[in-house]
Amino acid sequence: MDATVTARVPVEVKEQVNGILKDIGSTPTELINTAYRYVLHSKRLPDTHVPAGKKILNLTDDEKSSLKAFLDRSAVKAPASWEGKTYKDLREEAMRDRYPDFLAEA
Repeated sequence: MDATVTARVPVEVKEQVNGILKDIGSTPTELINTAYRYVLHSKRLPDTHVPAGKKILNLTDDEKSSLKAFLDRSAVKAPASWEGKTYKDLREEAMRDRYPDFLAEA
């Protein structure tokens, strides 16, 4: 069974959002259902201060811990000999080591 939700929204915002929803093939009902599911899952409102063009993930403490553990397992420490060198420096050094004859002709 479904329930009806009533809310007050500034007319201009409603019109702009309805236009965007139409453009992306969605509806106000889908927006409201998605917002309700978000709050149900995250126990908070979405962050409304996201800079234009940026997407911010709001991770739970468990998700943050899992992500940190994954990164700790998969990260490789760079050798001390790399310290202070740029990617370009390291690439040129590797090219010299791997292709000394080719680079000597250039």
